[in-house]
Amino acid sequence: REWPQIMGFGIVTGKQFKDKVEELDQFYKPFAGTGKDYVYCKGSDSKYRGYPCSLWTLFHSLTVSAARDFVEPPYGVVNPVANAIRVYVENFFSCRDCANHFIIAANSIPYPNTDNDAVFWLWTLHNRANGRLAKDISEDPEYPKIQWPSTDNCPDCVNESIDIFSGTVTKMWNVPMLINYIKEIYSETNIEQNDLTPGALTSSQCIDLLPVGSQGECRAIFVSRNP
Repeated sequence: REWPQIMGFGIVTGKQFKDKVEELDQFYKPFAGTGKDYVYCKGSDSKYRGYPCSLWTLFHSLTVSAARDFVEPPYGVVNPVANAIRVYVENFFSCRDCANHFIIAANSIPYPNTDNDAVFWLWTLHNRANGRLAKDISEDPEYPKIQWPSTDNCPDCVNESIDIFSGTVTKMWNVPMLINYIKEIYSETNIEQNDLTPGALTSSQCIDLLPVGSQGECRAIFVSRNP
């Protein structure tokens, strides 16, 4: 956080940010012990899923983590997690077409206030993206894009009503149950912690990444047990 101030930057361009990340990556080598293949986000082919899937997973994990200890914020305050996600996508996501679609969708729905609102806000944006990209050339045929969760995943997340005259079945999301389900899926208990080989990184490098473990090793984390 101090780097832009130390350098006297009023703003940070995408190139400056990229150059700084690459510089820190070469110096600290934070992922030296992390496998190169995706686990949860591994597609049926290298061109599928991968980074976009992992970014969505990270974003969901951030909103759920923030909502773990729910505190009602002052009315009208912009949710900081949702705002950070939006600003990152708008300014740093390299797929500019994806970023533009995200911002357009974000502008079309109410901006979240509470942390629970942010959980629901991101879920809404993700399902809209799934709806837009279903059957797209970028869709992994083995992992079709659906309106998640399905009724198989969470039967209580959907309410059904039947019109007694026409017999038409209307499905509506049960928002409180849905938010609880999202919190369960992206909770800390569903984060798989993979110990790096002890000694792969120095203690000072671990401190810059994540809290040092009880034995002095640091851990690489990523969600890998979500449906």
